[in-house]
Amino acid sequence: MNLPGDNNLVTGALSEVVIVEHETYFFRYTFPIYRALCIVALYVGILGLNEMFYNEHHINYRFLLGIDFSINPKRVLRKVAVFLFFFMVFFVWY
Repeated sequence: MNLPGDNNLVTGALSEVVIVEHETYFFRYTFPIYRALCIVALYVGILGLNEMFYNEHHINYRFLLGIDFSINPKRVLRKVAVFLFFFMVFFVWY
């Protein structure tokens, strides 16, 4: 015995399953890639900001950390900005 609302419930349930499967596929396989790239970009950006802070306040981090090289913080932040620009373009494009 079919009730008048049964067909709508079945059709609605099937369409919800399809939508959930599509979202699950995106969040399971694609989204972690973008999340990892964003974390890497934020990490490099924070390193650039730390370098800029140390340079502005004349903290000798090379002596404290025992490293022999110097990083140009503005160059690092420029590279992070370009990377994040392309990241957002591909994220929105996908």
